[in-house]
Amino acid sequence: MSDEAFELSAGPGWVQLGSFTSQQLDLDLHSRVRLQRYPVEGGRLRRLAPLSDSAAGFLAEWQQLPWAEPSRWSAPGLAKVHSQLERALRGSDCLGSFVERKRAVAGPPRWRLGLAFEDGAKACGLPPKLSFEVSLKEGAFYLEAGPAEAAPDGWQREE
Repeated sequence: MSDEAFELSAGPGWVQLGSFTSQQLDLDLHSRVRLQRYPVEGGRLRRLAPLSDSAAGFLAEWQQLPWAEPSRWSAPGLAKVHSQLERALRGSDCLGSFVERKRAVAGPPRWRLGLAFEDGAKACGLPPKLSFEVSLKEGAFYLEAGPAEAAPDGWQREE
């Protein structure tokens, strides 16, 4: 039996399980919120958005899932990046932390998230730093682009 706390909620046509899970991508955060929402229809389960309550939590959940799931919330061409991250981080000593968290000053909600990896990043097959852009569309986080250069002007630091 686990000591983990869960929160079960439901609405018209869906059920959601919310929990705290260990944070694999960022060594400075011990846990993050994980949301698992599913429609109530027929005999099949298909996960619904959101995957987390924050852009950083979304990216952490995104890299842990089999590609068929997060591909629905990803710009075309990110399958290779997902595969590299998933392979490098699964069961390895490749540890990272969010070194850049910026939110767009104007326009629709968007975040720039920079991940830095410890010395072992080369052994994991990852560069020392990756930067991703996440947006919020219709209540769901969406990975727009990654990896990319550092955030340009028009972004403010988010704690």
